[in-house]
Amino acid sequence: MNAPVIKAATPAPTSPTPSPTVAKTHTEKLSSIPEATKDLYDRICSYIEALDDDFVKYYAAFKKTRNFACIEVHNRSVVIYLNLNPERVELENGFTRDIRNIGHFGTGSLQINVFDEQSYTKALPLIDKAYEEV
Repeated sequence: MNAPVIKAATPAPTSPTPSPTVAKTHTEKLSSIPEATKDLYDRICSYIEALDDDFVKYYAAFKKTRNFACIEVHNRSVVIYLNLNPERVELENGFTRDIRNIGHFGTGSLQINVFDEQSYTKALPLIDKAYEEV
């Protein structure tokens, strides 16, 4: 008896599967940003840490009785999220933003974009206010 010949199935051509985007860790971001942005980040952290020694730093979050500031590093800026009511702050286009209805990493309702010395200096009183209100 002759057995039937069965041809191997040829797999259907597939398109390459895009690899999922993997978010960089905070440490990876810090190691890949320009020195000027890293300097702004370090100065913001030092400023917040000097406010008091009675809070705990988790990753890039600063906590007293609750988180009052979170910091996210971008290539050319440092973004600060403050636990501060945006209605009590004069919002400035490109510098501050109400993010209560926008999903984001970190804690807070007010976003501050720090990208140079001037914006760094303007951010300090807002950091103080968030710290005092915790």
